[in-house]
Amino acid sequence: KEDLLYTDADFLIPAALEGQITADNADRVKAKDIVEGANGPTSYEADQILNAKGKIVVPDILANAGGVIVSYFEWVQNLQSLSWSLEEVNNKLADILLKAFDEVYGLTEERGYPMRTSAYIIALRRLVKTKKIRGIFRKLYNNKYEPCRKMRLFSFDNSLNKNVVIRKILVYNFVTKKKQNRGL
Repeated sequence: KEDLLYTDADFLIPAALEGQITADNADRVKAKDIVEGANGPTSYEADQILNAKGKIVVPDILANAGGVIVSYFEWVQNLQSLSWSLEEVNNKLADILLKAFDEVYGLTEERGYPMRTSAYIIALRRLVKTKKIRGIFRKLYNNKYEPCRKMRLFSFDNSLNKNVVIRKILVYNFVTKKKQNRGL
């Protein structure tokens, strides 16, 4: 099984198990590009090694998002008593995935970030934008909490770790809920 990871190919698509590409074997991966079909097939350290070697790693949150999107389509259809044809579902899915890929790849090209970092940045920007629209993010101004107009949650660089981002989001959401419960 490990021999497949070291095959000289244009694309390597680890699509079954997580933790397949690690710091111990990342330097032996010969494929030009890696497309993560499984959840978490590449460790954080391996991702850094692959990016340093100039390989493109399409992260799992982008490469295998199709199932989640189609589940959302099913939910929408059920809510509205609709039934889309397979062609409609595939067209809508392709539109969303291509737009997402273009956006992530564009940021990668523009800023030089790895694709995983670009995907996280875009996801967090969307989260912040949505929360701002709903008026959930607030800041202290003149001893009152008022809606925040400009806010940067995180400073991003090429060493961004998914676990750090997730922890920051969880802590921020916890603190926000505590403040809401106190009526702040």
